[in-house]
Amino acid sequence: MNRYDIGFLGMGAANGLLLLELERKNLLHTLKIVILEPDAKLKNDKTYCFWADSEHKIRTELRDVLSHQWDTIATADGLESLEDQHYYMVESTALYNKVKSVAQSYENIVWIRDAVDGLKTRTDAVELSSGFYFSRTRAGRNDSRILIFYFSVLCHRNCPALLMYDIE
Repeated sequence: MNRYDIGFLGMGAANGLLLLELERKNLLHTLKIVILEPDAKLKNDKTYCFWADSEHKIRTELRDVLSHQWDTIATADGLESLEDQHYYMVESTALYNKVKSVAQSYENIVWIRDAVDGLKTRTDAVELSSGFYFSRTRAGRNDSRILIFYFSVLCHRNCPALLMYDIE
């Protein structure tokens, strides 16, 4: 059975931003990570938009994948400045490619193109039908971490859900 500290089920915006944050905090090299992503994401099928000022960390960290920025808004009185806030857009493929590039730069991160078709929780772990196994404990580690799965495949009506496990 394969054992990992963190398993990402799907690599959409939420998991992509989480992986980038783990890298920013220099935590990726300390964890054994598996990413199960069923899609190659060759076509842009979504856009992600957010408000931020020009100096906000999300804007500066995503500057290389920003596809558009709005500084004004059209009103009945004409164009008005958004002042210190701006509206930014990221195409899903750009974010996906950035995250995949980061993940591939770490030997301890395994990226598998496969879908999750089942999930079984145990008292000490989570096991996927594919045989992947996420333990609630790490030998030799005393710090507390959170194991996070983001998935929509297994939820009623295909709604996203977040399942968290404390790792001791």
